[in-house]
Amino acid sequence: MVPSLTEIMCQRRHITKRIRKALVTGIAVLALIPTSGAYAADADSTYEGGLLELSRLSDGKKTPSELDQAISEWAEHSGTDKQQILDYELASVTGRIPATTGGSASVTPSSSGGGSTPVGNATAGDYFYTDGGVLNHGHTGIYSSRDMIVEAPGNRQVAHRINAREVRVAHGARVMRVKTSVANRNKAANRSKKYIGRGYNSAFMYGNKDDRGGMNCSQLVWASYWYGAKIDLDTKNNDDIVWPWDLRDSAKAYVVRTVK
Repeated sequence: MVPSLTEIMCQRRHITKRIRKALVTGIAVLALIPTSGAYAADADSTYEGGLLELSRLSDGKKTPSELDQAISEWAEHSGTDKQQILDYELASVTGRIPATTGGSASVTPSSSGGGSTPVGNATAGDYFYTDGGVLNHGHTGIYSSRDMIVEAPGNRQVAHRINAREVRVAHGARVMRVKTSVANRNKAANRSKKYIGRGYNSAFMYGNKDDRGGMNCSQLVWASYWYGAKIDLDTKNNDDIVWPWDLRDSAKAYVVRTVK
């Protein structure tokens, strides 16, 4: 039996109502699903989630496990909480850490001595290590001559050459000398000058054993010797990160002087 026009119109109205109801329900469900930004916020509130985010920002260079290992080493040497270190690194690589100030290393963990005593003169090719700074990361720089130091001072600053009288360090800081010829030490000193004007590498936890682009403090000293004299100062050499304390503990260098 063929339906009447009235029946057809009723069926259409019924179908239209069902479609509208389905659309409203779908929109309501979508509203309950968090956006990717919300997921990121939830993830960042936990250590594991923060590791995932830091790994994602590395574009595949580092797994969460590798980053945890690096953070654990930093925490062990500095006595700083791992979550605090992770939060700092996330802020650093995303540009949320403000520029450092001052004429020498004085603010950020990768460049801060945090002291008040001038490090003083040494011999070209020597380098210094000092404790202190934000998160007690330590700091290092290399002597390009008797009274001049090349260092990477920190976030949003460029590597510079500065008089040793202006570099302030903590008591107990060490001036180190590499166990090699004067010629090799001079090569490293000369190489360091090539890095003057380089930007800062805030993502050193992704690996810093190269001299491409920006450089952090320990990277600059390490690269000066590696690319200048083919000497690897990271004798621990258990990963692709050279930390300031790796240079302090290098088996290829010895303490010339301790700052009192």
